[in-house]
Order: sequence, then structure tokens, then C-alpha cells
Amino acid sequence: MRQFFLHLICLSLIYSICHILLEKNSCIQRVLKLAYGIAVAFAVLSPMMQVLPLSFSLSEIHEESGRIQAQAAEIRDAAISEGIIRQTRAYILDKAAGLGLAPEVTVCLSDDNPPVPESILLQGSASPGDQAALTQILSTALGIAKEKIHWTQSNPVSGTS
Repeated sequence: MRQFFLHLICLSLIYSICHILLEKNSCIQRVLKLAYGIAVAFAVLSPMMQVLPLSFSLSEIHEESGRIQAQAAEIRDAAISEGIIRQTRAYILDKAAGLGLAPEVTVCLSDDNPPVPESILLQGSASPGDQAALTQILSTALGIAKEKIHWTQSNPVSGTS
């Protein structure tokens, strides 16, 4: 802080000496006033420049903007995928409940943009006829090949007495 005031005092002394030595209302005196004003502005602003890091260049701002856009796209894609999985799972559970089934459902999506359901894993107890009926419904409604709809039987818990 001490140096800040020393710089301002020295600058003012130099300006005053030059102002006294020059003719009044001369062109050189006007230029001197302008130079003095600019120098004082820099002297006053220099401590703020050290406190506030203004080192961002346009390329850094552009890179940061690109990174933020990529993150936003990832978040958007994840939300879309999650929504598709949730809705597909709800649809499957609704159709299964209509047949008296309550399987665990896992939906796998394609890598397309936007993603679509690609395969389904159903886990639960169901007769072969119920499995075939639900597989047919899902294949027709969702456009998933029957070969991509997989069933696994859940193991019933056996109790010991």
C-alpha cells in the first residue's frame, strides 16, 4: 500500500513540474494532461489488477464453454436414457400385471441417439405359457426381437422347519 501512494505522489510531482515549465494552453500541456490522466488511471487500477485475476483469454473462454456444453449434453442424454428406461419398465410391469406376473425388469438401451430399448431381462416365476405370452406382447409393442427378451427364473426361498 505504501508503494501505491509513493507512485501516485511521484507521478503528481512530475506532472506538476512539467506543468509549471510549459506554456499555458499549449498543445504539449494538453498532451501532458492526457498522459497524466492515463498514468493515474493505471496507477489506481494496478492494485485491482493484481487482486482480480483477469487472465482469461478468448481461447480459454471458448474451451470452457465447450466443456460446459459437453457436460450439459451428457446430463441431457443421461436424463433421456433414464426416462426411456423408466417408461419402458413401467409399460412392461403393467403388461406383466395384466397376466398376473410380477417380474423384475432390466431394460438395456441401444447406442443410438436417441436410444431405444434393445433388450429386456425378466426375472421371476412364470409358466412357459405366460413367458411366451408376455414375450409376444413386448416384441409386438416395443419392436424388440423375441431373441432379445430373456427370462430367468427366480429361485424360490425354501424354508426349514
